[in-house]
Amino acid sequence: MFGNGSDAENPSERTALSGAASPSDRRRLNRTGDAPALMQEVTVTRDLPAAPEAVRSLVEETESFMSAAGFDAVRVEGETIRIQNRVGLFDVELIAGIVKDDDAVLAYEQEEGIFEDMHTAYHLEETDDGTTISATTTFEAVDLPIVGQVLDATVVKRQRSSELNAQFDWLEAELS
Repeated sequence: MFGNGSDAENPSERTALSGAASPSDRRRLNRTGDAPALMQEVTVTRDLPAAPEAVRSLVEETESFMSAAGFDAVRVEGETIRIQNRVGLFDVELIAGIVKDDDAVLAYEQEEGIFEDMHTAYHLEETDDGTTISATTTFEAVDLPIVGQVLDATVVKRQRSSELNAQFDWLEAELS
């Protein structure tokens, strides 16, 4: 599911993990619209030595790009992404829908899964040396009926950071 890229040795990698005390947290209504919910956020950024068009074309290979995160299974059918992954003792399945975001090369939101709410967007910015890619995942509370908050925000943030860094590693390898 969504290791820890915060201790990356590569200076072109940056990972930001924000939690409840962070000013980047957002309050939104949960799926039922009943009450405000605390959103958590993970952002990973990487500088790539390639033109934005080259990076964009790889990210748009959605199934390969999503598989690079290290999930156990990924299937893309039209605008739907199905992800399966084992995290510790738990098998996690997530169904996400690709959403329109004019500023993002790829954006998707959970349609079914363990989160109350989850959204990820990948952005590209041209630089003098190539392209900076950044990915931000925002999520609200993990919903596991048997274990409650075992997969708390800290665990989710570490796992998601690892997945995003694995995708960026794949991009670097494909571009070299």
